[in-house]
Amino acid sequence: MANSQREPPLSKHRLEQMTWPEAKRAAEEHRIVLQPLAAIEQHGSHLPVDTDNLVVGELCEAVGKAHP
Repeated sequence: MANSQREPPLSKHRLEQMTWPEAKRAAEEHRIVLQPLAAIEQHGSHLPVDTDNLVVGELCEAVGKAHP
């Protein structure tokens, strides 16, 4: 395929932010796709129940930006 016909590189790295064609393309290109997964649980009265999800989400963002 000529360069002018190539699709632009995928800029997304988190599965939940991709459309299904983007996810399919990422799989076909053998790209690493990050899917944050964590518990919803209490951490005391001072933290939200999705604290673990917030942490793993930020970790995925950092990894995706450092290794596009």
